Amino acid sequence: MKKYLAMAFAALGLMATSCSDDPVNTTTMGVVTYNYVTNLNDDSKNPVIKPGTYSFEFDLASNNMTLSTNNLDLGSNQVTSFTVEPAVPFKVALASFEGSYGNVFYGNAAGPYLAKNGMEVKNLAFELSPVYYVPPMLAFDSEANKEYGNINLDYIARSGVAPKMRYLLGSDHLIYTFWPDLYYTGKTTTSVNGVSGSDFESLNVGFRIKFDLDTKKALVVMHNAQFNPNMPEMKALILTDLDVDFTNNGYEINAENVVPFNLEGGKLTPYPNFPFTTFSFKAEGDMVNGSCDFTVAGRFTGHFDGKYMEYMVK
Repeated sequence: MKKYLAMAFAALGLMATSCSDDPVNTTTMGVVTYNYVTNLNDDSKNPVIKPGTYSFEFDLASNNMTLSTNNLDLGSNQVTSFTVEPAVPFKVALASFEGSYGNVFYGNAAGPYLAKNGMEVKNLAFELSPVYYVPPMLAFDSEANKEYGNINLDYIARSGVAPKMRYLLGSDHLIYTFWPDLYYTGKTTTSVNGVSGSDFESLNVGFRIKFDLDTKKALVVMHNAQFNPNMPEMKALILTDLDVDFTNNGYEINAENVVPFNLEGGKLTPYPNFPFTTFSFKAEGDMVNGSCDFTVAGRFTGHFDGKYMEYMVK
């Protein structure tokens, strides 16, 4: 299980500013993410998923925060911006992971606040965490695998923190923050079909979900795949070109009879005798939590529950 942990204010990429000779008590954070905009009153409309940037200005003396964003794309040629004023109270939690420390900023505000297009911003909840999971680095020889040109394992890296945000804009739009390259870690339980007492649990398996937002496809990498204690652990099983259904409640990936690739020594090898007979990955709500059900080669049945970032605030 590999995670990225930024250290306190400096490593969070915060820029401190002050307007007097007093000690610095204001810090500003720019966060790059994606907005996942859903329409509450029309399930037939696909979510609008576009890049976005938020500015958080924290007054450390009063524990109040001012939030603003520009060029928020709502689809249908609607673009707006807003600033949440008056300032919103926030809290700071000190997170400890494996002997390291980082600050998590979080808060809630009912509003309403007024956006520049006249819409109201309501029920804002935010959590900025320096702790989120990143996939293990894999040796991948692009030249040796050029026959599989559609496979790209480059990681779409975040800059700074992982924001978990949710708010209402007007009467129609529910907005979450989203990232198109997510790595979930947790617990995987597998069993051999028809064999009593064959349940096998692993905390080493991780699922990387990399999205192509234009084609609504996903590349899935199952890291440290192992379905039975007598089976050797495989560093990476790769499922490519899977259809993604983006819904008003998150996303789903469903596929059948997918031939995976095994990545070993930088070279991909198709595994036609080891197909994922069924594969279903779902992440709903704020998409931090994900679950997966799968069957492999008609022999193994598995279930995974995990998340891509640490929940500091329940």
